[in-house]
Amino acid sequence: MVLILLSLFSCSAVSGINIMDSEKDNVVTTDNDDESTRKTLQPWSDRWKNKRIGFHLKEVNPILVKYASDLLQLPSSNRNTCESSGEYDETTAAATATVPSPIRVFVPLCGKAVDTAYLATAAARTETETSTSTLVSSIQVVGLEGIRVALEEFIEEHPNLNISREAIPRTKDIPFERFVGSGGDDDSNNGMVSLWKGDYFDLAAAAAKEQETQSLSSTSTSTSSSSSIIGTFGAIYDRASIVAIEPDRREDYVRILDQLLEPGGRILMVALERVVENANANENDVANANAAAATKKGPPYSVPESTIRKLFGRLGKHNEHNNNINTNTTTGHKDFDYSYKVELLQETDQLVVNPRDRERYPDLDRLLETVYLIRKEVVQCSAL
Repeated sequence: MVLILLSLFSCSAVSGINIMDSEKDNVVTTDNDDESTRKTLQPWSDRWKNKRIGFHLKEVNPILVKYASDLLQLPSSNRNTCESSGEYDETTAAATATVPSPIRVFVPLCGKAVDTAYLATAAARTETETSTSTLVSSIQVVGLEGIRVALEEFIEEHPNLNISREAIPRTKDIPFERFVGSGGDDDSNNGMVSLWKGDYFDLAAAAAKEQETQSLSSTSTSTSSSSSIIGTFGAIYDRASIVAIEPDRREDYVRILDQLLEPGGRILMVALERVVENANANENDVANANAAAATKKGPPYSVPESTIRKLFGRLGKHNEHNNNINTNTTTGHKDFDYSYKVELLQETDQLVVNPRDRERYPDLDRLLETVYLIRKEVVQCSAL
């Protein structure tokens, strides 16, 4: 169905924000017209300004409702420490995870999706609607988006979340404007929802710098400590953000997810795959060549299961192809050897769900909505 299909892409394009130094307090100023002039943002800025947001779902995505409990499994406490005895013991870890704890959830390219609000209240719903505790006492959700009006409309439409309408300005170290929930700043576990406006790809350098500062602070004799704004997350909800990313930037996109995800954390990822059977059977056949080209159109871009497995398969501490974004000094996970487990939860052919979509995609044999649960699993502890 068209609405369901477009819900896969209910996010805005990756932003590219120009930052100019201010002369006061390390604050930087933002050109409000940047969205309408930068190539990566202009189409999405125009859509929001003209209210052409058919991709936005007014209801919570049924996929999130179905799999929220799988996403919000709290990483057990001793995943974040490493005993010198060696391998991580899943059974022992589960037995020690008895105290309810807060969890942070990251939603990249969040738009104004009601999914963000749904996640913020998931702990309360779990406690009242089910008999099985998830051991999550509270949930802090951080959404990142490049289009200001999307965030402003979310704040307007969800007054119960008490998100400030006045943004905390970006700085040289934290290149995001932050609209903060009632629980305090982004480093507080009491805040239900915080919204960041800025460029997703700026997260890599900003998080690395923050982790470096904290590392220096922890080894300093000074009693002062450095607070965490970006930090890490126990769960990430990729609500089809990956299909918005240009194919040549997918690897960078996934590396940042890895950088932000705690050991033991999970990603719920919704993707799209355009399928043409035997697309390369005869490259000289014009019709067949056109059909093959249809699989490469976007956004939303086709991201096959094989691509997702390859992207996450490249990650992990021992992989020889890792670059600096996955080294100990930037991830903050220096005590862990880890790898990713990718599980396909669901696959639905949208051309079967709604045959009328065949008129929109005449060159495709199938149009698959795919859902993955991706786990960052500790393989063994490093030598200390």
